[in-house]
Amino acid sequence: MGLYDEGVFGKIFSNRKKIFITIAAVIILILGFLIVSFVQNFSNPFVNSVSYYFRDNPLKESQNFTVLKVTVTNTTGNFAEISSVRVEADAKNDFFVGTEPVHVENILSMGPNEKREIDFSIRPNPSRTVLPGTYNFNITFDVSGETIARETAVLTYNKD
Repeated sequence: MGLYDEGVFGKIFSNRKKIFITIAAVIILILGFLIVSFVQNFSNPFVNSVSYYFRDNPLKESQNFTVLKVTVTNTTGNFAEISSVRVEADAKNDFFVGTEPVHVENILSMGPNEKREIDFSIRPNPSRTVLPGTYNFNITFDVSGETIARETAVLTYNKD
């Protein structure tokens, strides 16, 4: 019985079409398993966790404040006991978020794919002269102690 005879290996390898179909089926099953695993671990990868806009942008010198509207979505796929949204002014001496340069809002109990909209008051520091220009506000969204999104909102400040 030689290596190329019609023995056990000869019967297996004689029909290459069946082998190709078997390998293709195994690859398709593995890819299907990976896709299902990905979808289960990342409930909705196409939904942005943080969206935002300023009510007034550009902000004029005569205006006392504007509102930064932040919408957060729990995209983790899990229920969150506590989440938080943090907004921080890069120019801490020039702008306040609420009454401080940094403001954190806590959200209790947030289900998977649930949205919340939070308003942050943004105002120039009244004890300083704020120069015209663009100012960054960093938004951080934490779910169950894990940061899932960071965004930077840009506000333009103009003279009247």
